[in-house]
This record gives sequence, structure tokens and C-alpha cells, in this order.
Amino acid sequence: MTMDARIIAYGAYLPIHRLTAASLGRKGSTARTLAGPDEDSLTLAVAAARNALAGAGNMDRSEIDALIFATTSAPYGEKQGAAIAAKTLGLRDDVMTFDITASTRSGTQALHAAGALVASGRIASCLVIAGDVRQMTPGDAAELEFGDAGAALLLGNRGGFGRIGVPVQLSNEMLDVWRGAGERFVHGWENRFILDHGYKDQIGRALDAMAKAEGGNLQRIDRIALYAPDSRSLREIAAAHHLPLERVIGRDWPGRIGCTGASFALLQLCAGLEEAQAGERLLLANYGDGADAAMIELDVAPPPPARSLAGQEALGRVVSHAWYLSARQLLATEFEPGGEPGNSATAHYRERDANLSLEGQVCQCGTHQFPKGRICVRCGCADHFQPVRYADRHGSVITYSRDAFFPNPSPPTVITVTEVAGGPRLYLQATDADADEIGIGTEVEFTFRRIHQVGRRPNYFWKVTPVRGKLP
Repeated sequence: MTMDARIIAYGAYLPIHRLTAASLGRKGSTARTLAGPDEDSLTLAVAAARNALAGAGNMDRSEIDALIFATTSAPYGEKQGAAIAAKTLGLRDDVMTFDITASTRSGTQALHAAGALVASGRIASCLVIAGDVRQMTPGDAAELEFGDAGAALLLGNRGGFGRIGVPVQLSNEMLDVWRGAGERFVHGWENRFILDHGYKDQIGRALDAMAKAEGGNLQRIDRIALYAPDSRSLREIAAAHHLPLERVIGRDWPGRIGCTGASFALLQLCAGLEEAQAGERLLLANYGDGADAAMIELDVAPPPPARSLAGQEALGRVVSHAWYLSARQLLATEFEPGGEPGNSATAHYRERDANLSLEGQVCQCGTHQFPKGRICVRCGCADHFQPVRYADRHGSVITYSRDAFFPNPSPPTVITVTEVAGGPRLYLQATDADADEIGIGTEVEFTFRRIHQVGRRPNYFWKVTPVRGKLP
């Protein structure tokens, strides 16, 4: 029995930092989003997923049957990012999890795989999350073309607002853009070869196939999410296939946000859904080791996002070249970072609920505790607790200190004691804020971040950042 795969919720995330042409001493107004020193592809994807779930009214997460994580820059070479994300988001233990990696087309491949699973009746819902932090060689002319971002869509077999059609799928083997195992920087062949024999050829074939399915043209499309490595290529492919440029979502993003890899096409789709109306038809086309394209038909107007892309873009803060080099650890240092053995795997396993889900406990007397323990600090009773997740609440800074020695591209690092609304007090770092933005009484929210890379692996926990209001 087959059924429709429908979009239930959507969300996107742009990191607050921006790298500009001026930052690099170049001419022009080009800018790109830049992940912070405590962010990676997984934290970007989790942030987008939290926005998507918040936009769905913080739906019952026990109803989510599967989670797929898409990226080209997975934090682990051998360890599933989707499993970390599922724990962080508070999903069921028996949720299906898998990663789709190694191609900029991973985001839409994950979306279509999720759609196929849902349509088959094998599962009722699937959360697709994508994030990328791709690194070009410092000083490369294309350094500003990459951007960092996350996107998430929840698919289900009932409810929602839009149906995803059967996609066109093309596979193509060529060395255009690649990164070898163990390498840090992305490589690319001669630009004209990449565009003519890779991007334009493959995405052009996918668009031609969609046009054929549409009766010969793509004029009956209201909005177009079209992956492109740069603005010029986007305009050229749109013109070659008679796509009205004004309908292309984020057509100037390559010069403002950058091409965000596996999350780019899904990010465009999220932006289109923010403004779309009932009855509209959206074309989604992506490229990477081939191409794919699909039609999305909206029978209901999508709900407004929890945090709009326009609002997040408006919060952008330009950083210096020195900040960028320090945040990405592109500067030579006396000691190589991450060389210590790292945290105990046993301790990580034992404390995974607290570290990844920010889970504490509440006693039968109403007292909240974090971290967990057997004895209530107030009534003295033993083992009369229920688990409580604090990650989706707000908090208030009770006190704070400024540490000028802790590694930070722009010290000092602010360390807070934050009281969770209706919960305990937590000792947490602040992030994405200048030191003078954090004070006693500052309202904050919790954000999932990378704490350090000790043991040559990412170690995650939660930080606080000022609540900047519901973004328009």
C-alpha cells in the first residue's frame, strides 16, 4: 500500500557570524555565513531541527519514526551523526537512524529516501536534517563561495501542508569537487570543466526530465529551489531552461550566504515555504555526483516558521580575518590541538542523557536537580524522581564570570550560572554574544554546541545564548 509523503514541518538555521570580502581585504560586497568555533555540521543540523519542531508546535517527538542526517562534513569518520542527533532531540530509543554523506546532493537524497520510506508505509514519519561546514584552502579565490547552514524537514503520511512528488534521479561520476579521506580542504578541478560537464550538464538533464513530465515546460511553477555553486551559474542555468529568475528562491544567496553544501537546496526550500500559499507548486533541484529534481504541491498554506531566515540573516555579525583563522584553527600553534586521550567512553555513555539531551530530574516533592542523583537535595528521599528535559526551555542568568584565558577567537569567554525556567541552576558557557550582552537577569535559551575536540573527536554539550525574540 502506497501513500503520499507530506511535509509536516520545516526549519532552518544560519549561524550568527559572517565573513565578508572586506574581512579578507578584498573588493566587493560578497558575504557568507560562518559557523562559530563551537559549531559543526551536526550542531547546525540539530539547531535547524529544533526550529522545525518548534514551528510544529513542539509536536510529540515520540511520533517520529526515523531520522536521517545529511552532510559532506560529518564530525566523525566512523560514528553515526544521526544517532547523536536523535538523542539530542529527545527521540525514541527505537527510532531508525542513518547518515547520507559525501555529496552536496546528500540533502535531497535524504529527503527523497525519507519520502520513499513514508510513502511505502514502512514508517509514518521521518525527520530529515542537513548541515555542512566545508572548508576551502585559506586565501583561495573561492573561499567566500562556501557558506555554513542547517535545514530540516519533517515528513509524514498524514496531515501537513504539501506533497512531495516522485523525483528524477541522475548519477554521474566525475572528479569535479572532492575531499579525500583524512583531508581537511575541499579540492576542485578547472572551473569551466566543472560547470560545463558537471553542474550545467547534470542539473540541465534533470530539469529537462521534469519539463517533459510537466508537458514540455516548467512555466507552471510558482517557486524554484535551484542549487548553484555561484550566482552566475544560477542565472545561466535559469536562462538556459527558461526559468523565471524572479521565481528562483534565494537567487542572490551565493553572494550573501554562500553555497551551503548539502543543506543548500533544502535551505532554499525552507525559504520558499516561508512565503508560499495554498495551491502553489515548488520545484526542487539539486546537484552533486549527478542531479535530482522533484515537484512539491501545496494544498494548504505552510505555517509560519519558528525563526525566519530573513530574521536570522538580519542578526549576522561580521568577523575579522583573524577571528576566522582562529575559529577554524587555521593558524599554526605551538602544540597540536586535540592530542590528549580525551574523555572516558564509559563516562560518555553513562552521562549521555545529561550531556546530549540536557536531561535532569524532578523529585516527587517538586525539586529539580541537574545532574541526576539518587538522593533529593531538599526532602532527602531516595529514588523518587522523574526525568525532565530542559533544552527547550528558557533560562535567566543568575551570575557570571569572564574568562580571558579560555580559548576563544574574541575573548573573554563568559561563564554563567543560569536558572532554568521552573528548573535547576546550570553552569554553562555563553556563545554567539559579546561579553557585555550577558549580565545578571539576561534571558537566555539553550543551544547545542561542540565543547572541545579533545581526543581528536568532537565532544558536545549545551551553551546559552541571549533570547533575541521570535524572529519575524
